[in-house]
Amino acid sequence: MKYSKKDAKIAKQIFEASLKEDTLDEVKIKSMVHKIKSLKLRNTKSIFLALVKELISFYKKQTLIVESTQNLPSDQLAEIKKYFEGKSGKTLNLEFKQDSSLIAGVRLILDDNVWDYSVNNILENFKEAAHG
Repeated sequence: MKYSKKDAKIAKQIFEASLKEDTLDEVKIKSMVHKIKSLKLRNTKSIFLALVKELISFYKKQTLIVESTQNLPSDQLAEIKKYFEGKSGKTLNLEFKQDSSLIAGVRLILDDNVWDYSVNNILENFKEAAHG
């Protein structure tokens, strides 16, 4: 389902009104969602769709994803998180994913940035270089 620019603007206003210093006030956003729902507007669904997109984008920017073939010790994960918090200047959520397709190494994802230190990535780079 698509949404209009007007619906996206309304969703953005709802989202921004629910922020307190880069932190989402879940109580406030729930209250606003219930209020919009009770209005029974024709475009309620598309406003909510645009709002979900805003929320996903917000959490994506706040979450550091660490992928590895094996579980990493919590102290290593804490060091990685601390490093990225220092670089980004904000508190981050940390999400660990085990991914056996990496063969070995680690992949780090924050927002739209990917740092891939996996064997897969090294092999893919060699493959691209060989085919020129």
